[in-house]
Amino acid sequence: YGGQAPHATNTMMLAADMFRALGRVNRKYNLRFDLRIGVHTGPVVAGVLGLKRFAYDVWGDSVNVSDALMPRVTCFILE
Repeated sequence: YGGQAPHATNTMMLAADMFRALGRVNRKYNLRFDLRIGVHTGPVVAGVLGLKRFAYDVWGDSVNVSDALMPRVTCFILE
């Protein structure tokens, strides 16, 4: 990997950073936001939709699997 961590590891490190950042915001502003992140690896197709108002989206079995797993997991706090 040329000194770089694999993509899945980088993705999980990003998720951990996002949990920590949300925790800091929650503490600073006395909020109680939760965060749920689904990660699945595999091929996807991505593209921009729209002519006047653009939206970026991804499609594929990898997205479908991640989406299907989301309701089955609970939010947790990473401290």
